[in-house]
Amino acid sequence: MTLVGVDYNDDDPTKAQAQVEAMLQKYPDLGGIFGTNVFSAQGAGQVVQNKGLSGKVKVVAFDATETPLRC
Repeated sequence: MTLVGVDYNDDDPTKAQAQVEAMLQKYPDLGGIFGTNVFSAQGAGQVVQNKGLSGKVKVVAFDATETPLRC
């Protein structure tokens, strides 16, 4: 496993989406994304779904929410 970067999204899922879009352009073979909160997961998961990469790019996050996120 190779860490390709660390970004901070200021708890903004829209900013997380933009960061993930940029990371996928830079690393098209990216296999996974880890988010330290629900905002990271929401942004990353939305991009993965929109690009049809569900099952190819794994999104893992750590946070406690009432509703589980599915990507």
